[in-house]
Amino acid sequence: MEKKHISKAFNEHIVDLYSDLKIIFPKNNDVRAGKTMVETLSKYNPKKMIEGWYKYITQVYGIKILKGDDDFFINHNFEKEVTQYGGNVEETAQWANDLKKLWNSLSGEDRSKAIKYFQNLTTMSNLYYN
Repeated sequence: MEKKHISKAFNEHIVDLYSDLKIIFPKNNDVRAGKTMVETLSKYNPKKMIEGWYKYITQVYGIKILKGDDDFFINHNFEKEVTQYGGNVEETAQWANDLKKLWNSLSGEDRSKAIKYFQNLTTMSNLYYN
């Protein structure tokens, strides 16, 4: 499969993820902003999305994601990663805590669906780069 087809499928899938999250959390501003961001990025710089996922998610957490292990996400504070990439630790910690609250509020079915999205996105990024 050509890289451009993988990238297109990846971007469509991540937009679908945010569309589903927006249905579950219609009033959540972070979800709405995230959906706008992925739609814009996939339209104007489609390669950037899969590059970022591969570099910051697949290479670091890919094995855990593919195993369907969400404990690492719930129990991990991400401080080390934020410090390495020069981000604001306090803002990112708050963002991670907000994500964890959303995650914990998902039903079992919605959580399984989200894990499947993450697994698919991780698999596509692996296909793109390997």
